[in-house]
Amino acid sequence: MVAAGFNWIDSLNTHDPERLKTVVTESCMVVFAEQELPFSAYLEEVNKISGAFPDFHIDCPNGFKVEYDKQQRNDPETYYFYVNDEGKVWDFQIEAKEGDMTGPAGLYQQIGGFPIL
Repeated sequence: MVAAGFNWIDSLNTHDPERLKTVVTESCMVVFAEQELPFSAYLEEVNKISGAFPDFHIDCPNGFKVEYDKQQRNDPETYYFYVNDEGKVWDFQIEAKEGDMTGPAGLYQQIGGFPIL
């Protein structure tokens, strides 16, 4: 079951959205702070980030990290992967350990954008 979480992170770091789709259920939800997204919407945002920032990666345990004029880094995050009996993620939660710069919304705020929700 732990493999699903490692596969999720590795798929993001290698910019392989097709592989990432294989480790989730169709109804997978992504939750960060008080915001909840269907997996497809989360993946769309991650694809935008990785397209804009080719060096984007998940720097466990510190969350999203990109180089943009200066290094941008989300607040330290804890990831919770909820996995079914088939080893697929049905719920993924990102919790900021301190602060509120978490998930794609936190990254957008740091680079002068706006939260996705």
